Amino acid sequence: MELCEEALRGVDAALASPGGLTRRLAAALDAKIGHFHRLLAGSAHAAELLDGSATIAAAPLAKLDRAFRAALDHALEGAGLRLDSRRRGELVELILAAGYGTARQGELSGRLGSAGQRAKLERHIGVLLRGAGIRA
Repeated sequence: MELCEEALRGVDAALASPGGLTRRLAAALDAKIGHFHRLLAGSAHAAELLDGSATIAAAPLAKLDRAFRAALDHALEGAGLRLDSRRRGELVELILAAGYGTARQGELSGRLGSAGQRAKLERHIGVLLRGAGIRA
């Protein structure tokens, strides 16, 4: 599915960009989560297209999700953090929850993709990283 490949290219570019870890992680979340939300905003079929049980897109979306999680884990590992794989995995889950929650809140308030939503996401990620003992 070309949309999945496009999203993953955006994730890789965001994580490789210059800047702090918090900003790069927020950009990666936007490249994947925000990308699909913007594409499907207002679509009556959005939920069924992105539902994990939908057979039409299940395999490509599952592959994208695995690659996305691996890319976030690799970014955390590459940042020189002293986290074992279990703690990195937990942190990835929390970062993903912040991304999906921020996107959902933006969708509900009609401000999907706004600078304010991006700033909120960066603040969430910063809190999570600090909570894990990371200065980013």
